[in-house]
Amino acid sequence: MLDMTRFDELYSEYCALSFEERVDNCRDAYLTLREEISAHGHDATETLELIIGLVGVCVCVDGVPGKKEYALFAAVTKSDIPLDKFRRLIQGTRTKEMIEGADHLVDSLSEKGKDAALVFCLCFLSADGEIDVYERQLFEKLIS
Repeated sequence: MLDMTRFDELYSEYCALSFEERVDNCRDAYLTLREEISAHGHDATETLELIIGLVGVCVCVDGVPGKKEYALFAAVTKSDIPLDKFRRLIQGTRTKEMIEGADHLVDSLSEKGKDAALVFCLCFLSADGEIDVYERQLFEKLIS
């Protein structure tokens, strides 16, 4: 499990990643996460919906998703959906229920799956190169 005592150092490392490095880290985590969620009996569509919800919680926690988060999502999932549709898909994820759902999803995974989910989230939370109090609180909730 990721160590919260190293959070600031870890977050700085992720903020400093190039786009290509971020995609590589996030893609590996995405593949593990997709496999873990599918192993819980979810079909491909349900798995993608759960992952999109997780992305939405991360990128909407501090406002509207930007082009960097969208570019990361598109590169990692190899999706060709337009930015406006991406924003519509995740616009309702900034709710307490969605955050609780994301927390429950992460809690339901194996240690390997949890680590992948947290790396995946950290890639999106750090995509804009800065952290705010809301992003840190979300990450602390997901890791606890």
